[in-house]
Amino acid sequence: MASPSTSSCSSSKPFSQWTVKELTDYLRKRGVTTSGYNKQKLVQLATAVADIALPQDPDLASFDSARSLREKLERAGCSFDDPMKITGYTENFERNFQCDFDEPALCGFTQDTRDDLEFLHHSGLTPTEGTGPRGDHTSGFGHYMYLEATGATFGSTARLISPRFNGSSGDDDDEGTNGVKVTFWVHKNGQEMGNLRCFLMNATTDTSTATTNTTTTMQQILEVPGVLGTEWVKKNVTIPRPSTDFHIVFEATCGASAASDIAIDDVTVNDDVIPEPAPIEEFNCTFEAAGLCVFSQDGTDQFNLVKYHAAENPNPFAMNRDHTFSNGTGQYLSVDAYSRFGWGWRRTSSRHSAGQVARLVSPMLAPVNEGEDPACLLFWYHMHGGDGVGQIRVYVKNESSEELGDPQWLLGGERGNVWRAAEIRIEQLLKFQIIFEFTAGNLENIAIDDVSLSRYDVLENVSI
Repeated sequence: MASPSTSSCSSSKPFSQWTVKELTDYLRKRGVTTSGYNKQKLVQLATAVADIALPQDPDLASFDSARSLREKLERAGCSFDDPMKITGYTENFERNFQCDFDEPALCGFTQDTRDDLEFLHHSGLTPTEGTGPRGDHTSGFGHYMYLEATGATFGSTARLISPRFNGSSGDDDDEGTNGVKVTFWVHKNGQEMGNLRCFLMNATTDTSTATTNTTTTMQQILEVPGVLGTEWVKKNVTIPRPSTDFHIVFEATCGASAASDIAIDDVTVNDDVIPEPAPIEEFNCTFEAAGLCVFSQDGTDQFNLVKYHAAENPNPFAMNRDHTFSNGTGQYLSVDAYSRFGWGWRRTSSRHSAGQVARLVSPMLAPVNEGEDPACLLFWYHMHGGDGVGQIRVYVKNESSEELGDPQWLLGGERGNVWRAAEIRIEQLLKFQIIFEFTAGNLENIAIDDVSLSRYDVLENVSI
Protein backbone atom coordinates (compact mmCIF):
# COMPACT_ATOMS: atom_id res chain seq x y z
CA MET A 1 0.00 0.00 0.00
CA ALA A 2 1.22 3.48 -0.71
CA SER A 3 2.40 5.62 2.14
CA PRO A 4 -0.21 7.82 3.81
CA SER A 5 -0.85 11.00 1.92
CA THR A 6 -3.27 13.84 2.04
CA SER A 7 -4.47 13.58 -1.57
CA SER A 8 -6.33 16.80 -2.39
CA CYS A 9 -6.78 17.82 1.24
CA SER A 10 -5.41 21.24 2.11
CA SER A 11 -3.48 19.89 5.11
CA SER A 12 0.16 18.89 4.58
CA LYS A 13 0.16 16.43 7.48
CA PRO A 14 0.17 12.66 6.83
CA PHE A 15 -3.05 10.88 7.79
CA SER A 16 -1.38 9.43 10.88
CA GLN A 17 -1.15 12.95 12.34
CA TRP A 18 -4.78 13.85 11.66
CA THR A 19 -7.35 13.93 14.45
CA VAL A 20 -10.24 11.47 14.45
CA LYS A 21 -12.61 14.30 13.50
CA GLU A 22 -10.42 15.35 10.57
CA LEU A 23 -10.26 11.77 9.33
CA THR A 24 -14.01 11.28 9.70
CA ASP A 25 -14.79 14.53 7.86
CA TYR A 26 -12.39 13.59 5.06
CA LEU A 27 -14.09 10.21 4.57
CA ARG A 28 -17.63 11.57 4.80
CA LYS A 29 -16.95 14.18 2.12
CA ARG A 30 -16.06 11.27 -0.17
CA GLY A 31 -19.25 9.39 0.57
CA VAL A 32 -17.72 6.96 3.07
CA THR A 33 -18.79 6.70 6.69
CA THR A 34 -17.60 4.24 9.33
CA SER A 35 -19.13 2.74 12.44
CA GLY A 36 -17.00 2.15 15.52
CA TYR A 37 -13.61 2.62 13.84
CA ASN A 38 -10.61 3.49 15.97
CA LYS A 39 -8.02 5.98 14.71
CA GLN A 40 -5.76 3.29 13.26
CA LYS A 41 -8.59 1.95 11.10
CA LEU A 42 -9.57 5.48 10.04
CA VAL A 43 -5.99 6.19 8.92
CA GLN A 44 -5.94 2.90 7.00
CA LEU A 45 -9.26 3.64 5.31
CA ALA A 46 -8.36 7.27 4.46
CA THR A 47 -5.10 6.07 2.91
CA ALA A 48 -6.96 3.52 0.76
CA VAL A 49 -9.46 6.16 -0.36
CA ALA A 50 -6.62 8.51 -1.32
CA ASP A 51 -4.82 5.70 -3.20
CA ILE A 52 -7.80 5.12 -5.52
CA ALA A 53 -8.35 8.91 -5.86
CA LEU A 54 -11.98 8.82 -4.72
CA PRO A 55 -13.17 12.40 -5.39
CA GLN A 56 -14.88 14.69 -2.90
CA ASP A 57 -18.70 14.34 -3.05
CA PRO A 58 -18.52 11.39 -5.49
CA ASP A 59 -21.42 10.25 -7.64
CA LEU A 60 -22.07 7.01 -5.81
CA ALA A 61 -24.46 5.89 -8.54
CA SER A 62 -21.31 5.13 -10.57
CA PHE A 63 -20.62 2.24 -8.20
CA ASP A 64 -22.79 -0.84 -8.60
CA SER A 65 -23.28 -1.04 -4.85
CA ALA A 66 -21.53 -0.47 -1.56
CA ARG A 67 -19.86 -3.83 -2.05
CA SER A 68 -18.17 -2.80 -5.30
CA LEU A 69 -16.50 0.17 -3.62
CA ARG A 70 -15.47 -2.03 -0.73
CA GLU A 71 -13.82 -4.41 -3.20
CA LYS A 72 -11.91 -1.51 -4.77
CA LEU A 73 -10.61 -0.52 -1.35
CA GLU A 74 -9.67 -4.09 -0.48
CA ARG A 75 -7.74 -4.39 -3.74
CA ALA A 76 -5.91 -1.23 -2.66
CA GLY A 77 -4.65 -3.21 0.33
CA CYS A 78 -7.10 -2.30 3.07
CA SER A 79 -8.66 -5.09 5.12
CA PHE A 80 -11.80 -4.67 7.21
CA ASP A 81 -12.81 -6.37 10.43
CA ASP A 82 -15.62 -3.84 10.94
CA PRO A 83 -18.38 -2.95 8.47
CA MET A 84 -18.04 -0.08 6.07
CA LYS A 85 -21.15 1.72 4.91
CA ILE A 86 -21.60 3.99 1.94
CA THR A 87 -23.89 7.02 2.13
CA GLY A 88 -26.48 6.89 -0.64
CA TYR A 89 -26.89 3.11 -0.76
CA THR A 90 -30.09 2.86 -2.80
CA GLU A 91 -30.74 -0.78 -3.67
CA ASN A 92 -34.50 -1.27 -3.39
CA PHE A 93 -35.85 -3.89 -0.99
CA GLU A 94 -39.27 -5.45 -1.09
CA ARG A 95 -41.43 -4.86 1.96
CA ASN A 96 -40.61 -8.22 3.55
CA PHE A 97 -37.25 -7.45 5.09
CA GLN A 98 -35.29 -8.83 8.05
CA CYS A 99 -32.02 -7.65 9.53
CA ASP A 100 -30.21 -9.15 12.53
CA PHE A 101 -27.08 -7.00 12.00
CA ASP A 102 -24.87 -10.10 12.01
CA GLU A 103 -23.57 -9.50 8.47
CA PRO A 104 -20.87 -6.85 7.96
CA ALA A 105 -22.94 -5.03 5.30
CA LEU A 106 -25.67 -4.35 7.90
CA CYS A 107 -28.44 -5.27 5.42
CA GLY A 108 -27.99 -1.93 3.67
CA PHE A 109 -28.46 0.32 6.72
CA THR A 110 -26.33 3.49 6.59
CA GLN A 111 -25.29 6.15 9.06
CA ASP A 112 -26.84 9.60 8.66
CA THR A 113 -24.03 12.04 7.86
CA ARG A 114 -25.85 15.02 9.44
CA ASP A 115 -26.15 13.72 13.00
CA ASP A 116 -23.75 14.05 15.94
CA LEU A 117 -22.79 10.45 16.69
CA GLU A 118 -22.86 7.03 15.06
CA PHE A 119 -24.54 3.76 15.89
CA LEU A 120 -21.81 1.24 16.72
CA HIS A 121 -21.84 -2.34 15.41
CA HIS A 122 -21.16 -4.49 18.46
CA SER A 123 -21.27 -7.94 20.03
CA GLY A 124 -21.41 -8.84 23.71
CA LEU A 125 -21.38 -6.38 26.60
CA THR A 126 -20.95 -2.66 26.00
CA PRO A 127 -17.91 -1.04 27.66
CA THR A 128 -19.87 0.88 30.31
CA GLU A 129 -20.98 -1.00 33.41
CA GLY A 130 -24.67 -0.86 34.30
CA THR A 131 -25.99 -0.21 30.82
CA GLY A 132 -26.32 -1.97 27.49
CA PRO A 133 -27.29 -5.60 26.75
CA ARG A 134 -25.37 -8.74 27.68
CA GLY A 135 -25.55 -9.89 24.08
CA ASP A 136 -27.60 -9.48 20.93
CA HIS A 137 -31.29 -10.41 20.78
CA THR A 138 -31.04 -12.94 17.94
CA SER A 139 -28.82 -15.55 19.59
CA GLY A 140 -26.98 -13.85 22.43
CA PHE A 141 -23.73 -14.24 20.50
CA GLY A 142 -24.35 -12.12 17.39
CA HIS A 143 -24.24 -8.42 16.68
CA TYR A 144 -26.49 -5.44 17.31
CA MET A 145 -26.34 -1.66 16.81
CA TYR A 146 -26.07 0.72 19.74
CA LEU A 147 -25.44 4.31 20.82
CA GLU A 148 -22.46 4.60 23.19
CA ALA A 149 -23.29 7.31 25.73
CA THR A 150 -19.87 7.52 27.39
CA GLY A 151 -18.14 10.72 26.32
CA ALA A 152 -21.15 11.91 24.31
CA THR A 153 -22.93 15.21 24.89
CA PHE A 154 -26.40 15.17 26.45
CA GLY A 155 -28.99 15.54 23.69
CA SER A 156 -26.68 14.56 20.83
CA THR A 157 -28.15 12.13 18.31
CA ALA A 158 -27.24 9.21 16.09
CA ARG A 159 -29.43 8.20 13.15
CA LEU A 160 -29.45 4.94 11.22
CA ILE A 161 -31.16 4.93 7.82
CA SER A 162 -32.65 1.76 6.37
CA PRO A 163 -32.23 0.72 2.76
CA ARG A 164 -34.83 2.02 0.33
CA PHE A 165 -38.12 0.13 0.42
CA ASN A 166 -40.62 -0.05 -2.41
CA GLY A 167 -43.75 2.03 -2.02
CA SER A 168 -47.17 0.94 -3.18
CA SER A 169 -47.96 0.28 -6.81
CA GLY A 170 -51.06 -0.52 -8.78
CA ASP A 171 -50.38 -4.24 -8.50
CA ASP A 172 -50.50 -4.11 -4.70
CA ASP A 173 -54.21 -3.39 -4.57
CA ASP A 174 -55.10 -7.05 -5.17
CA GLU A 175 -52.93 -8.32 -2.32
CA GLY A 176 -55.33 -7.22 0.41
CA THR A 177 -52.68 -5.29 2.32
CA ASN A 178 -52.77 -1.57 2.95
CA GLY A 179 -50.12 -1.10 5.63
CA VAL A 180 -46.46 -1.59 6.48
CA LYS A 181 -45.45 -3.07 9.84
CA VAL A 182 -42.08 -2.10 11.33
CA THR A 183 -40.88 -4.39 14.14
CA PHE A 184 -37.65 -4.20 16.13
CA TRP A 185 -36.17 -5.12 19.50
CA VAL A 186 -34.78 -2.39 21.72
CA HIS A 187 -32.61 -2.44 24.85
CA LYS A 188 -32.67 0.58 27.18
CA ASN A 189 -31.24 0.01 30.62
CA GLY A 190 -29.29 2.44 32.77
CA GLN A 191 -29.75 5.91 34.19
CA GLU A 192 -31.18 9.15 32.79
CA MET A 193 -31.92 7.48 29.46
CA GLY A 194 -32.44 9.37 26.24
CA ASN A 195 -35.13 8.54 23.70
CA LEU A 196 -35.27 6.21 20.74
CA ARG A 197 -37.49 7.42 17.92
CA CYS A 198 -38.49 5.77 14.66
CA PHE A 199 -39.27 7.85 11.56
CA LEU A 200 -40.66 7.37 8.08
CA MET A 201 -38.64 9.24 5.43
CA ASN A 202 -39.59 9.67 1.79
CA ALA A 203 -36.92 8.13 -0.43
CA THR A 204 -36.81 11.28 -2.56
CA THR A 205 -35.61 13.28 0.46
CA ASP A 206 -32.01 14.49 0.32
CA THR A 207 -30.52 12.81 3.39
CA SER A 208 -27.82 15.47 3.57
CA THR A 209 -30.43 18.08 4.50
CA ALA A 210 -33.18 16.02 6.16
CA THR A 211 -33.71 16.75 9.84
CA THR A 212 -36.18 15.52 12.42
CA ASN A 213 -37.14 19.14 13.03
CA THR A 214 -38.63 19.36 9.55
CA THR A 215 -41.91 17.48 9.53
CA THR A 216 -41.99 17.57 5.74
CA THR A 217 -38.88 15.40 5.50
CA MET A 218 -39.29 12.86 8.29
CA GLN A 219 -42.46 11.76 10.04
CA GLN A 220 -42.21 10.23 13.51
CA ILE A 221 -44.06 6.91 13.74
CA LEU A 222 -42.93 5.61 17.14
CA GLU A 223 -41.11 6.83 20.27
CA VAL A 224 -39.55 4.70 23.02
CA PRO A 225 -38.77 6.89 26.07
CA GLY A 226 -37.38 6.01 29.49
CA VAL A 227 -35.78 2.89 30.97
CA LEU A 228 -37.06 -0.53 29.83
CA GLY A 229 -35.01 -2.80 32.08
CA THR A 230 -32.31 -5.41 31.53
CA GLU A 231 -34.07 -7.44 28.81
CA TRP A 232 -34.68 -6.79 25.13
CA VAL A 233 -38.18 -5.39 24.49
CA LYS A 234 -40.16 -5.86 21.28
CA LYS A 235 -41.71 -2.79 19.65
CA ASN A 236 -43.79 -2.53 16.50
CA VAL A 237 -45.93 -0.06 14.64
CA THR A 238 -48.14 -0.39 11.56
CA ILE A 239 -48.47 2.62 9.28
CA PRO A 240 -50.47 3.22 6.09
CA ARG A 241 -48.48 2.04 3.12
CA PRO A 242 -46.57 4.99 1.61
CA SER A 243 -47.38 5.73 -2.01
CA THR A 244 -43.71 6.37 -2.83
CA ASP A 245 -40.46 4.59 -1.95
CA PHE A 246 -39.34 5.19 1.60
CA HIS A 247 -36.74 4.63 4.33
CA ILE A 248 -37.15 3.79 8.01
CA VAL A 249 -34.91 5.90 10.25
CA PHE A 250 -33.90 5.09 13.83
CA GLU A 251 -32.77 8.05 15.96
CA ALA A 252 -31.18 7.56 19.38
CA THR A 253 -30.73 10.59 21.63
CA CYS A 254 -28.01 10.54 24.28
CA GLY A 255 -29.19 10.81 27.88
CA ALA A 256 -27.62 12.79 30.70
CA SER A 257 -25.68 9.80 32.07
CA ALA A 258 -22.80 7.78 30.66
CA ALA A 259 -24.88 4.74 31.65
CA SER A 260 -27.56 5.39 29.02
CA ASP A 261 -26.62 3.19 26.06
CA ILE A 262 -29.46 2.44 23.59
CA ALA A 263 -29.39 -0.69 21.41
CA ILE A 264 -31.55 -2.09 18.58
CA ASP A 265 -31.62 -5.50 16.90
CA ASP A 266 -33.73 -7.74 14.65
CA VAL A 267 -35.48 -5.16 12.50
CA THR A 268 -38.23 -6.36 10.16
CA VAL A 269 -40.36 -4.44 7.66
CA ASN A 270 -43.37 -6.36 6.33
CA ASP A 271 -46.67 -5.83 4.56
CA ASP A 272 -49.60 -5.68 6.95
CA VAL A 273 -53.33 -5.04 7.00
CA ILE A 274 -54.86 -2.03 8.74
CA PRO A 275 -58.46 -2.99 9.50
CA GLU A 276 -61.08 -0.44 8.61
CA PRO A 277 -62.35 1.03 11.88
CA ALA A 278 -65.93 0.26 12.82
CA PRO A 279 -68.19 3.23 12.13
CA ILE A 280 -69.09 5.29 15.18
CA GLU A 281 -72.75 5.56 16.19
CA GLU A 282 -72.46 8.28 18.84
CA PHE A 283 -69.87 10.66 20.27
CA ASN A 284 -69.62 13.57 22.70
CA CYS A 285 -66.75 16.03 22.22
CA THR A 286 -66.08 18.61 24.93
CA PHE A 287 -62.52 19.33 23.67
CA GLU A 288 -61.18 19.04 27.22
CA ALA A 289 -58.86 16.10 26.46
CA ALA A 290 -55.79 16.24 24.23
CA GLY A 291 -56.37 16.42 20.50
CA LEU A 292 -59.59 17.10 18.61
CA CYS A 293 -61.71 14.27 20.06
CA VAL A 294 -62.99 12.11 17.17
CA PHE A 295 -62.38 14.89 14.64
CA SER A 296 -59.36 15.72 12.50
CA GLN A 297 -58.32 18.84 10.62
CA ASP A 298 -58.71 18.62 6.84
CA GLY A 299 -55.22 18.62 5.36
CA THR A 300 -56.39 20.44 2.22
CA ASP A 301 -57.89 23.50 3.92
CA GLN A 302 -56.22 26.88 4.33
CA PHE A 303 -55.65 27.44 8.06
CA ASN A 304 -55.78 25.62 11.38
CA LEU A 305 -58.31 25.80 14.16
CA VAL A 306 -56.94 26.48 17.66
CA LYS A 307 -58.04 24.95 20.96
CA TYR A 308 -58.05 27.46 23.84
CA HIS A 309 -58.60 27.54 27.56
CA ALA A 310 -61.34 30.16 27.55
CA ALA A 311 -59.51 32.66 29.76
CA GLU A 312 -56.38 32.49 27.59
CA ASN A 313 -57.88 33.36 24.20
CA PRO A 314 -56.23 36.67 23.18
CA ASN A 315 -59.08 37.68 20.87
CA PRO A 316 -60.99 40.69 22.34
CA PHE A 317 -64.22 39.26 20.88
CA ALA A 318 -63.67 35.79 22.38
CA MET A 319 -65.98 34.16 24.90
CA ASN A 320 -64.22 34.15 28.30
CA ARG A 321 -65.78 30.88 29.43
CA ASP A 322 -66.32 27.56 27.72
CA HIS A 323 -69.75 25.96 27.40
CA THR A 324 -68.96 22.65 29.15
CA PHE A 325 -67.99 24.06 32.55
CA SER A 326 -68.90 27.71 32.03
CA ASN A 327 -65.53 28.85 33.38
CA GLY A 328 -62.19 30.14 32.13
CA THR A 329 -60.29 26.87 32.51
CA GLY A 330 -62.51 24.87 30.16
CA GLN A 331 -61.56 24.56 26.51
CA TYR A 332 -63.23 25.14 23.17
CA LEU A 333 -62.24 25.15 19.51
CA SER A 334 -61.76 28.55 17.88
CA VAL A 335 -61.05 30.32 14.61
CA ASP A 336 -58.07 32.30 15.87
CA ALA A 337 -57.73 35.81 14.45
CA TYR A 338 -55.99 37.91 17.10
CA SER A 339 -52.79 38.05 19.12
CA ARG A 340 -51.69 40.49 21.82
CA PHE A 341 -49.64 43.42 20.48
CA GLY A 342 -48.18 45.84 23.03
CA TRP A 343 -51.03 47.17 25.16
CA GLY A 344 -53.66 46.29 22.60
CA TRP A 345 -54.58 43.71 19.98
CA ARG A 346 -53.96 43.19 16.33
CA ARG A 347 -55.19 40.77 13.74
CA THR A 348 -52.71 37.98 13.07
CA SER A 349 -52.77 37.93 9.30
CA SER A 350 -50.26 35.08 9.17
CA ARG A 351 -52.90 32.74 10.56
CA HIS A 352 -55.49 33.33 7.84
CA SER A 353 -57.13 35.91 5.60
CA ALA A 354 -60.77 36.81 5.13
CA GLY A 355 -62.51 34.26 2.93
CA GLN A 356 -60.15 31.38 3.71
CA VAL A 357 -61.62 28.19 5.13
CA ALA A 358 -60.77 25.58 7.76
CA ARG A 359 -62.54 22.22 7.96
CA LEU A 360 -63.10 19.82 10.83
CA VAL A 361 -63.84 16.27 9.66
CA SER A 362 -65.43 13.42 11.62
CA PRO A 363 -64.53 9.76 11.14
CA MET A 364 -66.90 7.54 9.17
CA LEU A 365 -70.19 7.28 11.08
CA ALA A 366 -72.70 4.43 11.19
CA PRO A 367 -75.71 4.72 8.84
CA VAL A 368 -79.25 5.27 10.05
CA ASN A 369 -81.11 2.07 9.17
CA GLU A 370 -84.73 2.09 8.10
CA GLY A 371 -87.11 2.12 11.04
CA GLU A 372 -84.49 3.54 13.42
CA ASP A 373 -84.45 6.97 15.00
CA PRO A 374 -82.44 9.47 12.95
CA ALA A 375 -79.15 10.82 14.19
CA CYS A 376 -79.08 14.21 15.87
CA LEU A 377 -76.02 16.44 15.75
CA LEU A 378 -75.99 18.96 18.61
CA PHE A 379 -73.32 21.63 19.04
CA TRP A 380 -72.83 25.01 20.69
CA TYR A 381 -71.37 27.96 18.80
CA HIS A 382 -70.14 31.48 19.55
CA MET A 383 -70.03 34.09 16.75
CA HIS A 384 -69.10 37.59 17.85
CA GLY A 385 -67.25 40.52 16.28
CA GLY A 386 -69.71 42.81 14.55
CA ASP A 387 -69.85 43.01 10.77
CA GLY A 388 -66.58 41.14 10.36
CA VAL A 389 -67.84 37.73 11.53
CA GLY A 390 -67.45 34.87 9.03
CA GLN A 391 -69.58 31.75 8.57
CA ILE A 392 -70.05 28.19 9.81
CA ARG A 393 -71.30 25.53 7.40
CA VAL A 394 -72.10 21.94 8.35
CA TYR A 395 -72.03 19.24 5.66
CA VAL A 396 -73.18 15.62 5.85
CA LYS A 397 -71.26 13.60 3.24
CA ASN A 398 -72.09 9.94 2.63
CA GLU A 399 -69.45 7.39 1.67
CA SER A 400 -70.50 7.27 -2.00
CA SER A 401 -70.13 11.02 -2.57
CA GLU A 402 -67.02 12.71 -3.92
CA GLU A 403 -68.30 16.25 -3.37
CA LEU A 404 -69.54 17.97 -0.22
CA GLY A 405 -72.81 19.02 -1.83
CA ASP A 406 -75.04 21.61 -0.18
CA PRO A 407 -74.62 22.35 3.54
CA GLN A 408 -77.17 20.91 5.96
CA TRP A 409 -76.78 24.03 8.11
CA LEU A 410 -75.30 27.48 7.50
CA LEU A 411 -74.97 30.56 9.67
CA GLY A 412 -72.95 33.77 9.44
CA GLY A 413 -72.63 37.21 10.96
CA GLU A 414 -72.89 38.64 14.47
CA ARG A 415 -74.79 36.43 16.95
CA GLY A 416 -73.89 38.13 20.24
CA ASN A 417 -71.43 37.35 22.99
CA VAL A 418 -73.24 34.19 24.14
CA TRP A 419 -73.13 30.46 23.48
CA ARG A 420 -75.96 29.32 21.20
CA ALA A 421 -77.12 25.80 20.33
CA ALA A 422 -77.83 24.15 16.98
CA GLU A 423 -79.44 20.77 16.25
CA ILE A 424 -79.29 19.03 12.88
CA ARG A 425 -81.43 16.01 11.93
CA ILE A 426 -79.49 13.40 9.93
CA GLU A 427 -81.04 10.52 7.96
CA GLN A 428 -78.45 8.58 5.99
CA LEU A 429 -78.83 4.99 4.79
CA LEU A 430 -75.09 4.91 4.00
CA LYS A 431 -72.12 5.53 6.25
CA PHE A 432 -71.39 9.23 6.44
CA GLN A 433 -69.09 11.97 7.74
CA ILE A 434 -69.87 15.29 9.38
CA ILE A 435 -67.77 18.21 8.16
CA PHE A 436 -67.66 21.63 9.84
CA GLU A 437 -66.42 24.37 7.52
CA PHE A 438 -65.38 27.72 9.00
CA THR A 439 -64.98 30.73 6.70
CA ALA A 440 -62.86 33.53 8.16
CA GLY A 441 -64.18 37.08 8.25
CA ASN A 442 -62.27 40.29 8.85
CA LEU A 443 -62.73 40.66 12.62
CA GLU A 444 -64.27 37.85 14.57
CA ASN A 445 -64.33 35.11 17.09
CA ILE A 446 -65.99 31.93 15.89
CA ALA A 447 -65.88 29.02 18.33
CA ILE A 448 -67.64 25.69 18.88
CA ASP A 449 -67.94 23.47 21.95
CA ASP A 450 -69.78 20.35 23.16
CA VAL A 451 -70.32 18.68 19.80
CA SER A 452 -72.32 15.45 20.13
CA LEU A 453 -74.04 12.90 17.93
CA SER A 454 -76.92 10.90 19.41
CA ARG A 455 -79.72 8.70 18.11
CA TYR A 456 -83.04 10.40 18.76
CA ASP A 457 -85.60 12.19 16.64
CA VAL A 458 -85.37 15.89 15.90
CA LEU A 459 -88.33 17.26 13.98
CA GLU A 460 -86.25 19.79 12.07
CA ASN A 461 -82.94 21.62 12.13
CA VAL A 462 -82.95 24.11 15.00
CA SER A 463 -80.73 27.06 15.92
CA ILE A 464 -81.24 28.70 19.30
